[in-house]
Amino acid sequence: MNGRPRTLGLVGLVGLLGLLGLLGLLGLLGCGDGDGSGGLFGADLSGALTIDRAAAEALTFTPNVCLSGQRQVFNGVSLYSEDSELVVDVVDDPLDGLAVAITLPSACEGRGTCPPLVVHAGECSDLRGEIFTNTRVSTNNIWHVEGWVSLRCDLPDGGLVFGELDFEGCH
Repeated sequence: MNGRPRTLGLVGLVGLLGLLGLLGLLGLLGCGDGDGSGGLFGADLSGALTIDRAAAEALTFTPNVCLSGQRQVFNGVSLYSEDSELVVDVVDDPLDGLAVAITLPSACEGRGTCPPLVVHAGECSDLRGEIFTNTRVSTNNIWHVEGWVSLRCDLPDGGLVFGELDFEGCH
């Protein structure tokens, strides 16, 4: 060494700028931490469902976790909430059309299996939506799902389920 201070040099400067640019891009994409904030790797969820059962108090479900239905071999999405045991599956069946399956494990009264309450479009005054599985993004061969559902359906016990949900980036 000749006693002069080392300088970054052109190659080092380009490398540093490239690293800073990559970090900025990752920040814009929002790598997602499961809080529904969106981004390339995180889900973006909004909306709520209200289940007003005749024999129990009304329950409002606001999902903050979603998974692609491909994991359970159906075209659609499974919606969960860290604050509730309720599970809502939005299913787009090629023969039966759009359906929503609601599973509330505490309503099973100790039975080993808990069949979901399923509502189909033909049984509702309003059940519509869209599910997109060809989002061009997949992780570990599971396609990310996005879409929406809006429903207002009478329940067999005289109750009602209604609301709107939007989901994006569900893996």
